[in-house]
Amino acid sequence: MSSIQIGYTSSVIETIRDQELLQPVLDKGWATVQLDPHFTEKLLQTALLRLSENGGRPAGLSMSQSVNSSVRTDSIYWIDETAKDLLENEKLILNQLNTVVQRLKAFFLMPVDHVECHWAHYKNSQFYKRHKDTTSVNNRRLFSFVIYLNKNWKDEDGGQNVGYDQAQELWRISPEFGRLLLFKSDIEHEVLPTNKDRFSLTGWFRSI
Repeated sequence: MSSIQIGYTSSVIETIRDQELLQPVLDKGWATVQLDPHFTEKLLQTALLRLSENGGRPAGLSMSQSVNSSVRTDSIYWIDETAKDLLENEKLILNQLNTVVQRLKAFFLMPVDHVECHWAHYKNSQFYKRHKDTTSVNNRRLFSFVIYLNKNWKDEDGGQNVGYDQAQELWRISPEFGRLLLFKSDIEHEVLPTNKDRFSLTGWFRSI
């Protein structure tokens, strides 16, 4: 698995080659790489801070933002780049993700102009059923990504992200510490029920 070294003086896009991440997305719709553990630890600590007891809120559905516990049960905290309380680690990851916007735009020749993201927390038995991040009505999300922040994760801990092409399973990704999953937003996918706390940074590269 490829390695991306990320720190305060380097960005994701400067340390990853197109053929390691973007070419697989072009060829098969999805790809994974492994992020630097020191940077991932900073993300984890930030996620824990934002998703503390009074931080996260029940996640809504993408179209209406209404909460539907039969579809998804996780809690989230949106990262707002205009917020006065934006943390340094959040500024860092937004800066890096915005460089990815430019590379995606150039590589795929698509109108990728913006990134949106949130911290996510799945507690024991929580899930997100099969869905797409973009539809014919809400079609501005072009690429989806997840950075997983879970140490010592085992298969029996559940919480896998599974992608589908109708009945065919495209991927089954365990939410292991530092793993980045990038995929086209029109691919159907789900988060299986987790058996312990599961944290991630989840987001979308989209048109405005």
